[in-house]
Amino acid sequence: MIGNKAHVLVRFRKIRCVNMLLLLLVVIEKSNGVKTQKMFRLVRIKKKHEQLTRP
Repeated sequence: MIGNKAHVLVRFRKIRCVNMLLLLLVVIEKSNGVKTQKMFRLVRIKKKHEQLTRP
């Protein structure tokens, strides 16, 4: 009985760790997405600016 409980706890911990990692990945992905969007926006603004400043 005690062995079973320990096994369940270990499994639960593993699942929890995986869930935490997945959450972290999602958060990182979201922040990276925002960063890349900002970068793309900056690049676009730069290109527009270059087009405007060129004679």
